[in-house]
Amino acid sequence: MEMIPASSRGNERARGAFGLLVLLLGLQLTAGCGPQERTAVSADRPFRPALRQGFTQGRKPPQMTVNAVLDEANKDFSYRGVQIHPKLVNEFQCWISDLNPVTIVVDVAAASDSNEYSESTYKKGKYFTTKLDDEKTEYGYTRAHTAGDGIHVLKTRESGQGSGVFKQELWVRFEIGSGYDSDGNRCDQLLMRLVRAKGLPSER
Repeated sequence: MEMIPASSRGNERARGAFGLLVLLLGLQLTAGCGPQERTAVSADRPFRPALRQGFTQGRKPPQMTVNAVLDEANKDFSYRGVQIHPKLVNEFQCWISDLNPVTIVVDVAAASDSNEYSESTYKKGKYFTTKLDDEKTEYGYTRAHTAGDGIHVLKTRESGQGSGVFKQELWVRFEIGSGYDSDGNRCDQLLMRLVRAKGLPSER
């Protein structure tokens, strides 16, 4: 019988352990797929957002499914019957001196349950409008149209004390994500993702 050197047996064991490690890592990566893949097989399950403690005074909002949340966002550009706040869309704006926005994803569900996005809103012409933190700048948006691939084209309008009115076109789409609330509990997210931003001629 041919004897296998101890060093060769050790190399084989090392290669086997390495192969097992690669397999385990592959399984972890598959389990950690993107938000759309995670929810594709469970779109009829309840949508469970993170809720700010005390905001609902102990009353949970009416239950909706993941499909229902996405359908409402895409059809009405709203969440639980409330149109998406202009200040949340404003998060996608960047400085005029910059080429591309830094913020490209926001959680609509979390914003609906916050103080940060609770300023009063109003219609100014066709624009759904609010005043920003300085109370001197108005910012609004209107949904121009929706493309067949789920992209919503928004036209925005920003004006302050000066004579200039600055406009931009934003392309956004919705998707379901998942994360953890402040207590470490798993929660769902209604994500609005920026696909494209381009400047439009300003008004004087």
